[in-house]
Amino acid sequence: MCGIFGFVSKRPLPAADFCQLASANLHRGNLAFGYAYGERGETLQVKRFGRPFAPELVVWAEATLALGHVRAPTAGQTDTEGHIHPLASERFYLAHNGLLLNHEAFGEWRLGDGWDLDSHVILGGITKGVAEGQAVVAAIEGVVGQLNGQQSCWLWDREEGAVYLWRVMSPLYWGAAEGAVMWASVATERTPTRAKQGVVYRVDVGEVMVEEVGGFSFYCPYQVRD
Repeated sequence: MCGIFGFVSKRPLPAADFCQLASANLHRGNLAFGYAYGERGETLQVKRFGRPFAPELVVWAEATLALGHVRAPTAGQTDTEGHIHPLASERFYLAHNGLLLNHEAFGEWRLGDGWDLDSHVILGGITKGVAEGQAVVAAIEGVVGQLNGQQSCWLWDREEGAVYLWRVMSPLYWGAAEGAVMWASVATERTPTRAKQGVVYRVDVGEVMVEEVGGFSFYCPYQVRD
């Protein structure tokens, strides 16, 4: 297991709010920690640590956009920066919680040497789909609908200025209140709504709102659909 979490807000929120989201996810795995943060509409700063989350690793006081991940690696612990989320391509950042079963069948989606995690296939496939002219939602649908197993993800589109969320089996919850949208791998007072499986959500950073923008069929052998 891993944990994904984050928020976007119309007003700056303190780092303590982000740390609360992180702390709520620590039981899902905490061998590595990474995050991106900044102001809406600006370039985000990224930090990755090959060690457990600790509040002192969060270096900002306030932010209007923050995206995080705590990692429980399924392929063994590694301090390799390229294996610590958020994963990055030229346009996107991605964090993934789950275990894919057929990612090795999509070697053409890997973007280079060292792209050997199942999570890399998600980001690489979406990146290549957009580079070939697909809209972002269509690229997400075309990639994640072919990947069997568990996944919940956030995807930050630097060009569009939007966060995309989706899940298959792996948990994902969100909430919207007081000019902010938050999401996490666990239900909290501020993330009470369970995301639907097979639905792509878009978190508009400008309007700070969540909308369903797409959907995909999926196969997961571990449980029936909900």
